[in-house]
Amino acid sequence: MTIIDLIRQEMIKVRGQIAGIAKLLVDEDETIYYTARQFFRVIAEKGNTLYNVLSDIISTLSNPEDLVPENDFQSIMKFLLPLINKERQIESLVDKLCIRLKESNNKTQEYYISYCLMLIKYTDKSLNKLSDNISYYSDKLKNPKVYNNFNTLISGNSKMAKPATKEILNELTSKIEKIVKDEDFAIPLSQKTPGKRLNTVKKKAPISIADESSEDEIEPLQLVTKRSARCRSKVKRRLMENDSEEEENDEEIACSSGVSNIQKLAQIKANEDSETDDGKINVIKRATRQNKFDSLTSSSKKTP
Repeated sequence: MTIIDLIRQEMIKVRGQIAGIAKLLVDEDETIYYTARQFFRVIAEKGNTLYNVLSDIISTLSNPEDLVPENDFQSIMKFLLPLINKERQIESLVDKLCIRLKESNNKTQEYYISYCLMLIKYTDKSLNKLSDNISYYSDKLKNPKVYNNFNTLISGNSKMAKPATKEILNELTSKIEKIVKDEDFAIPLSQKTPGKRLNTVKKKAPISIADESSEDEIEPLQLVTKRSARCRSKVKRRLMENDSEEEENDEEIACSSGVSNIQKLAQIKANEDSETDDGKINVIKRATRQNKFDSLTSSSKKTP
């Protein structure tokens, strides 16, 4: 019987100090990785067990003296925080994290804690708690990473949200914007809150198709990838090869057809000469027939 089975049968209770087991969620050994995930799924089913130890896990893993790598911390929290789904637990966890964020004096730790706040499945009550506790983390908004996490939190929860939820998020956004404006924080454009960012984004100018004859018109820049450039060079070489082949064929045809063309011209001249000779003969014949006709008619008039 394993420890997981003992916990499932409530023969062993988890009290705390299990941050070391949480680190096994990113272990390279698949067996250890799978067992650790199974362990936390089991304790998540046992009332408030996971909730009771989660604060200690976050505190230990975000300790500046023994920080886990950022990617590992994110992977661990992405697995653990969605397992907290009871409304009271979520609201209480938000309150605890806001207090811990207030007490932090390390920028990396501030970022880790705000990242946890970003991953929580919020309800209207927990969002109100986050908005009411803004005084706890107002000075932490100087950290661009913290600011970005709150920005992502607001944007993510605004999607498909109910009108009441959107109203809470708009209130939180207004508070954050007021703090940023009053304190004159140097926040990059990409880090601004959704409402602020929408007002500062420039509209793209429409592209008009100008007349080709316009000399002053500046053509828009074209982005050419290496692959497209190679394709164009290949096509260009093929066209040049085809042109050269066509020129050689034309020269061969011209050379071979030179003699035949001269022969054709001679034949046409001969035909024309023969036609003129035939025409002369026909004229003579017609004149002879006409003379004979005239002589016969004149003789018939003389006889009584």
